[in-house]
Amino acid sequence: SFIELGTGMGPYLGFIGANFFKGTALTLDYARHMAVIQRLNTATGAPLAALPVELSGSAPLATLRYRGSQPNFPVFDAKLGGMPVHVMLDSGNPGASIDQRWLAELQHAGAAQRFTHVDANQTYRLPPLQLGMLAVPVDDVSGYNSSDGVESPGGPNLIKIGFSLLNRLAV
Repeated sequence: SFIELGTGMGPYLGFIGANFFKGTALTLDYARHMAVIQRLNTATGAPLAALPVELSGSAPLATLRYRGSQPNFPVFDAKLGGMPVHVMLDSGNPGASIDQRWLAELQHAGAAQRFTHVDANQTYRLPPLQLGMLAVPVDDVSGYNSSDGVESPGGPNLIKIGFSLLNRLAV
């Protein structure tokens, strides 16, 4: 019901999850409101057919391997202002979010600049996220409390990013 309220659409009968897409390549293009599903060759793991250029818009800008115990929240490595970070692709996130303590450190260092202030919610702009050779602006970042159970144990800081990445690129 919260998805129906948030999108203004519905009623929904259900959702298709990550397991439905097992054995496929799924390209999300938020800018053009399109999802492309390609079957994979089981021997090679490559799509059976190339993604047509008219659908992709261009050659790939970055190819990133991801991991994660939850297939619906893939995690991949990137850099933020030269610092190694983990990035969790969270398609339901309207912008991006990071741990509140890390956000405070970035603010103190001058690396987190005010972006928007609506009601009591303040969001920030961070240095560009480096994905391979591609630099992506990170806008509309809010803080979250890491006690929600989603942390990046023993490694770099975690950025949960959604629409602020997806609205720029086909992913």
